[in-house]
Amino acid sequence: MGRSLERLRQEIETAVDGMTAERWNWHPVGKWAAEVLEHLCLTYTGTMKGFERVAADQRALGSKPTWTGIHASPTGLQAVAFDS
Repeated sequence: MGRSLERLRQEIETAVDGMTAERWNWHPVGKWAAEVLEHLCLTYTGTMKGFERVAADQRALGSKPTWTGIHASPTGLQAVAFDS
């Protein structure tokens, strides 16, 4: 794992060490709870493992990218309004 991600992992572990389940799951209405950290950790860990395999093998893991095209949005739909 890269040094930056390893440092981030350690800082997150320190920040949540001893956190109760109640605190872990608490969040303001409309905001994410702390459990998103687990998702991010799993995502970054998997990504780093893939990068390490690519670096070790010195070749891409996937096939050549394919063009799927960009499709226009359906008509009649309104974009979500964001508060500024």
